[in-house]
Amino acid sequence: SIASYVATDNEKGGRLGAQCLAEAMGKKGNVILLRYNVGSESTQLREEGFLAALKDYPDIKVLSDNQYSGTTRDSSLDVSQRLLLSFRDQVNGVFVVAEPNGVGMLGALKGAQLDGKVKFVGFDPSPALIDAMTQDKMQGIVLQDPDTMGYLAVKTMVRHLRGEKVEKRISTGEYVATPANMNTPEIKKLLFPPQLEE
Repeated sequence: SIASYVATDNEKGGRLGAQCLAEAMGKKGNVILLRYNVGSESTQLREEGFLAALKDYPDIKVLSDNQYSGTTRDSSLDVSQRLLLSFRDQVNGVFVVAEPNGVGMLGALKGAQLDGKVKFVGFDPSPALIDAMTQDKMQGIVLQDPDTMGYLAVKTMVRHLRGEKVEKRISTGEYVATPANMNTPEIKKLLFPPQLEE
């Protein structure tokens, strides 16, 4: 049996993404949610959190929330291009729930010359996405904290093995990097985690 589930609160991450995007859009306009992959629990929770939080913004309308990008950057680019083709005159904001579909969507926005015009929030960083944020072509990246995940997982396991009571679910923290805060020490640490030696 599982002693404790130590992980990102993905639903909360999705909510943070929605709040960031809504603020960037001036709390009005039309958004696209690009889903990740059927059966991926973590990203499904992000998607649900995003849509739930948008209910607080009556002037934001969801144009599309039923498209899945698939797990690769190429499939994400393809689906993103089709979405932008369908909605290019209506879309004001986009949210993606994982790094590969973030990179795919960024490519599609660039190709459609909508980068910097359509507000864009992603989940998990990569060099291309961080670069987009420095150029104000991305308004936010929801971040997880892998160091804390590892630390709390070990700490919780040790407590469990000692017979101490542990929480069933332990959140390891969720944050949003924005162009305004991306150079602060705490956000920088999460945007640029130290690479493991090969």
